[in-house]
Amino acid sequence: MKKRRGYLHNNYQLFYLKDQQTKEIEEHYHEFPKIVVFISGKASYLIEGCTYELQPYDILLIHQNDIHKPLIDLSLPYERYILWVDPAFLHSYSQKSSELLACFQIASQNNLHLLRLKDSALMIFQSHIKALHQELMSSDFGSDIMADTFLFQIMVQLNRELLSRNNAITSYNSDPRIQSLIQYIRDHLEQPLSIPDLANQLYVSPSYLMHLFRQETGMSLHQYITRKRIQLAASRLKEGIPATEVCFSCGFQDYSTFSRAFKKIFKTSPGQYNNS
Repeated sequence: MKKRRGYLHNNYQLFYLKDQQTKEIEEHYHEFPKIVVFISGKASYLIEGCTYELQPYDILLIHQNDIHKPLIDLSLPYERYILWVDPAFLHSYSQKSSELLACFQIASQNNLHLLRLKDSALMIFQSHIKALHQELMSSDFGSDIMADTFLFQIMVQLNRELLSRNNAITSYNSDPRIQSLIQYIRDHLEQPLSIPDLANQLYVSPSYLMHLFRQETGMSLHQYITRKRIQLAASRLKEGIPATEVCFSCGFQDYSTFSRAFKKIFKTSPGQYNNS
């Protein structure tokens, strides 16, 4: 089962990291949007079955619940910024014509997770991300206010760049059959999704489909379906829908299976989720 990583206790958090870690990071997800700014090293990123080869100052937009994993060559230090943002905070400062979360939604829906800015746009972004980091490390008067202003400038710039799609990288390593299948799964989580039926969708054998899916995504097909159903269930529980109703509306065939899978991820029962 894919794990949640990181817990966001503020409106946003920015980390600057440079290391040669030996521990491999497994596929995981967050319950909030995440931005990765690659600075140096040798790395690629696997996001929902798409592998992106990174160049210095590439920007990755990872929406909440997108399953992802860095693929790091440990021969060089891996240097990056990581920015976590509370979606409610961004939404509260959005306008009808300017939803700050739009860039994450577009990235997730269209496999446009990677931005590669050029020339003046890159210089502006570099200036803003460094200034944000400096203000967050500062205790000067108004540093928190200044940090907010740089965050909003970053988010406006990223939305403009992605909406124009001039700097969105549309090339990535992925089997189009698996991408088609992932989209089908996302659209049909409430319905039965047996492996034989999914294999028929691609005109391949079940065994070949399972092999191909793991090869492309790093996880089993069953794990992926369960993960996405649990994510959907969590969002419905937050809406106040009873746990039993959520169980069957999210494609689970019995409550005990649903409860075990839910507890494995959230460390609490579906019925207690909103109180944890």
